[in-house]
Amino acid sequence: MSRYAMRLAMVQGVASKATFKSTAIAAALDKTRRAYETHFKRLCADGNNAVVAHHEARTAYRVAMPAMDSYGGIHAYIACTAQGIQLDIFQGSEGSQLLYAAQVALSVLNHERKSSAKKPNKAA
Repeated sequence: MSRYAMRLAMVQGVASKATFKSTAIAAALDKTRRAYETHFKRLCADGNNAVVAHHEARTAYRVAMPAMDSYGGIHAYIACTAQGIQLDIFQGSEGSQLLYAAQVALSVLNHERKSSAKKPNKAA
């Protein structure tokens, strides 16, 4: 069994044992994992070796990542990035760069929230 097939088996085992609450984070983790898993299996069934299948399935995982347009979206993005690092979806410094982007997005949201709270309410 290749290391990619073993990694896929590990992900499937962890996901089947976990009882996720119905949250945006759990949904995003499941969506990205399923995107990877579906593409990996399809590519292997089409005759690709596990290395090629893993490389191509990584793209499906990345496309399935949640948008960073809210606090919940950013938290889900961070969780998916961490899961992607564990699954070898992101290589080298990619994971760190994505986590940094999430940190910047979170600080922008915090700044916007503080700025809107400081604006005086003008009554007519």
